[in-house]
Amino acid sequence: MINATVDLLDGQLSKLDRVPVNYVSPDGIFKGVGYKNLQPMYEKMSSHRQEFIDPKTFSYDKAFMSSVQKFIYNLYPVFVYPTTNDNDTFVGVGHKLSPIEIANNMIAYRNYEFVPLDNTDVQKVIRNNFNKLQVNIDNPFMPLSAHDKDTGITVASFKNGVLTEIINQIYKVDIAEAINIVQRQVTVPLSRNQLIAVLSLVFEVKGRRLYSSDMLKVLNQGYYNKAPSYFMDFSELVLPNGKTSINQDIFTRRLAEAELFSNIFPDL
Repeated sequence: MINATVDLLDGQLSKLDRVPVNYVSPDGIFKGVGYKNLQPMYEKMSSHRQEFIDPKTFSYDKAFMSSVQKFIYNLYPVFVYPTTNDNDTFVGVGHKLSPIEIANNMIAYRNYEFVPLDNTDVQKVIRNNFNKLQVNIDNPFMPLSAHDKDTGITVASFKNGVLTEIINQIYKVDIAEAINIVQRQVTVPLSRNQLIAVLSLVFEVKGRRLYSSDMLKVLNQGYYNKAPSYFMDFSELVLPNGKTSINQDIFTRRLAEAELFSNIFPDL
């Protein structure tokens, strides 16, 4: 298990790093130059501050959301069919399915929320569109989904895989949840790169793990230089029994997010 407090010096992403990563803050742009007595040393490159965003009031405009999506889609595997990895089952852009969704081989969502399959409205949509959600012998490879205008609920079956449109809709629900978590829990302004990195992290780890994390505490205390190291606390797979296991794919995602967070250039 990686514990940034114990295993890494401030600004390290690996024990082998001899120079802390760069960082930006409302005070300016800083370049890591080394360590002295185990403390990170920086050179101030500029007092010019980048645009910093208040996560609670930012509009999350189309251009920004496009940058977030591009970054996440490049990091996460995309599954057209439910795929089991390390005891969890995923579909779309790393979306983890619940047991009832796995058992029924489908998912339901409305606007920016997932709706449980045992919800009475969802059950009604499934009953009213039963034939539409079954494999058609005349078109056996057509992806299957049904939308109910009255409730706004879409039910997608995984029997023939899912279309890009459905994958994107599932992603939009997941990223909306991540935004909501960040708006509630992050209390300091962030640069665009920092906000994208944090959203990508929360996209996978969700709110409960973030809320109790050293990473959130360090960030909310304004230690922009220390925060990248604490991304690495989330670089391992959490098993059902609560223990952790090394996972190279997750480690790679955390490293990319930490590097983006410490990127001193204003745009992704």
